[in-house]
Amino acid sequence: MGSMKIMAVDFGTRRIGLALADTRLQTVVPLEGFSHRSLDRNIRILGERAVAHDVDRIVVGYPLNMDGSESEMSRRVVNFSRKLEKTLEIRVDLADERLTTFEAREKLNQVPGGCRKMKEKIDSAAAVLILEDYLETLK
Repeated sequence: MGSMKIMAVDFGTRRIGLALADTRLQTVVPLEGFSHRSLDRNIRILGERAVAHDVDRIVVGYPLNMDGSESEMSRRVVNFSRKLEKTLEIRVDLADERLTTFEAREKLNQVPGGCRKMKEKIDSAAAVLILEDYLETLK
């Protein structure tokens, strides 16, 4: 795998969390997420972020049920991912994210000093975990 910049998207009903990996630098960092509005607006914002960070690929968290079956949300994510790929003309992969939001919440709960901004950070923390898991599958 050559040097690549990959953006992860945690697609929530209220917020969209983002993270960025640079495989050359071997770094994964959270990016500022944003509030979910309309499909077109979300895609426009993601396109702007992808261009700003010179992204080669996007990974979207794929929220399957614990038994591996599709949910209403996972069908929405597939629709969103296909439109994102077609609009931005960039490869979009899906990554199983069944435990990432729970895991992100657990990690943030361990951070001293509060929960004021925690809701804003939870989606991007989940995106970081999605990206870390995805990078493991590329090795």
